[in-house]
Amino acid sequence: MSSRTEKVIVITLAAVSLFSAFGMRFAFWGDEAGTFEIISESWHGFWRWFVEGEPHPPLYFALLKIWAIIFGKSEIALRMPSVLFYPLVVYLTWLLSRKIGLSQTGRLFAVGIVALHPSLWIHFRMARYYSMTTFLFLYNTILLFEVMEKGKWRWVVYGICLALLFWTNFPAYIVVPLHFFIIILRDRKRVGMWVVCNALALISAALPLLFLIKTTISYGEDAMPSIISLLMSLLYGVYSFLIGEARYPWQVATAIGLIAAIFLAIRGMVMRPKDSLVLFVGPVIVSLSIISLVFQKLGFIYINARLSFLFPMVAIGMAFGTERLRKGFLMIIMVMIGVGYIWGISGVITGKDYHNAVYVMPWKEIVNETKLLGVEAGICRDWGAIHYIKQKMDGYLMRDYMYRDLPDGKIAFISRSGAFKMLGWNENVYKELETGRGKPVAKLEYIKENPIVLCLKKQFLKYDFPDYITTVYIFPEIEVNNVSRVSR
Repeated sequence: MSSRTEKVIVITLAAVSLFSAFGMRFAFWGDEAGTFEIISESWHGFWRWFVEGEPHPPLYFALLKIWAIIFGKSEIALRMPSVLFYPLVVYLTWLLSRKIGLSQTGRLFAVGIVALHPSLWIHFRMARYYSMTTFLFLYNTILLFEVMEKGKWRWVVYGICLALLFWTNFPAYIVVPLHFFIIILRDRKRVGMWVVCNALALISAALPLLFLIKTTISYGEDAMPSIISLLMSLLYGVYSFLIGEARYPWQVATAIGLIAAIFLAIRGMVMRPKDSLVLFVGPVIVSLSIISLVFQKLGFIYINARLSFLFPMVAIGMAFGTERLRKGFLMIIMVMIGVGYIWGISGVITGKDYHNAVYVMPWKEIVNETKLLGVEAGICRDWGAIHYIKQKMDGYLMRDYMYRDLPDGKIAFISRSGAFKMLGWNENVYKELETGRGKPVAKLEYIKENPIVLCLKKQFLKYDFPDYITTVYIFPEIEVNNVSRVSR
């Protein structure tokens, strides 16, 4: 295949990734609702979010706030920057594959995996920092190869881009040990300059990092995971990456694809042990362990979204296994993996992926029918509310999870940052909440200005939620005395 044909295929796959935009027509997921609230603040209130404990760096949110001032704050407008980063991620995956010397077959395989992966179709359409982080992560890695080859002023660009990455996503600190492995393997003479660039970039990102440490300490020691939970998170992350986080009847098909993908990964380690083990697999595993120990606020689903910037690396690692593989056998492998991907993408396009977790209409209907201050109808599994509920909640201050103006001037939200304190929640309550749809099992107390009681109501379950949702949580009914609006 000529290089021109290869470029046409890469550009086509990059364009195909834009079809992830089909998912923009669905309502915000829970974390996207958090993005909406952050950028809806005044600039003073915006920066206060990060001083008071928002566990993410501010760069993405600041850029999105400026974008929203120009283009508005609709679901489509806020998601558009993330979608536009996706084809750039696909193209950079191809460039990085060339830098490390992958064969043409391997390069196209890696690009195809990244362009068509159902998980990325979910994460990279969200009004979150995931696709921007992936773009910066890949660009920084390509820059590292450039500076090792040509040096000079490129070190300055590399250092600046590192700082931007650190100001975008805390787990992206994984880039430090990963790039250390690369430079030790490829060009040890430049280690000194690399250390200087990383030190300056880390110093520049010290402020948001200090705020994160402060927040983690305030959450308590329960934030630290056990070794078993770390291993489970890592294994689940690999599993979820390979099958696209599908939870549908076609799990058998995707399990077959998982076997095929594991085969490629193992074969890649045999074919290019130095590259796959030292350049990718080793650093990624070590970095995942370190980052999970330091910044554990990652549940099973979170670890996939927040660490989605590693997906192209995993795809390239799998692509090592395609080298010198018989064409017929390679086609069988690609079909095995592709079956699960097709089903996964169909779920993303039709809305039958469980990340479409927040439905706007039920809030409005419930508010109008019951004349409450506000409610949220949330559909979730391991993310969001259930993630926090499973922690030790006594004295735990929930971070903000939802805030949205409704047409009648009311407000829908889950807790305000620092405003709600969990009372009387224990392990029995968690179990009941997980298994007892809508039972009134818990109370929250508003401790800032006005007393507010929140509970779960069975009556809200009259709405027909899709069959593919296994658990429905309704948060909350809010009873207020002479309060028409709760302010921050």
